[in-house]
Amino acid sequence: MLEPEQESIQLQRELGETKRELDEVKHAKAEHAKRAGECARDYKAKIQGLMAEREMLVTTLDDTKRTLEATHTANKALHQQISRLTNELQEHQQLVTKWTSVETKRYQEEMAKLILESKILRRQVIC
Repeated sequence: MLEPEQESIQLQRELGETKRELDEVKHAKAEHAKRAGECARDYKAKIQGLMAEREMLVTTLDDTKRTLEATHTANKALHQQISRLTNELQEHQQLVTKWTSVETKRYQEEMAKLILESKILRRQVIC
């Protein structure tokens, strides 16, 4: 056993070491809390950034949808216009073919008439 004075010194030394250890633990705890706060702020900022990016992507997607719908509507209108113009072109082609046929027939009849007149005139000249 130690004498009371030595025991007191020993206890004071142990008390001092315990206080230092407690201070180290408090300091480590404060550092940990500080880092945890920094991490929380960083994650909060990242989450806010991701939410803003998500919102921007949703807006872009909505804009793209509207553009696609408008393009689809325009394409339908163009398809209808192309169909109408194709039908008109076919009608015009039929009219041209008919007109060409009529004109060819008229030309042939004119030519036949002229040939006949020419033959008649030759006979008259010969006679």
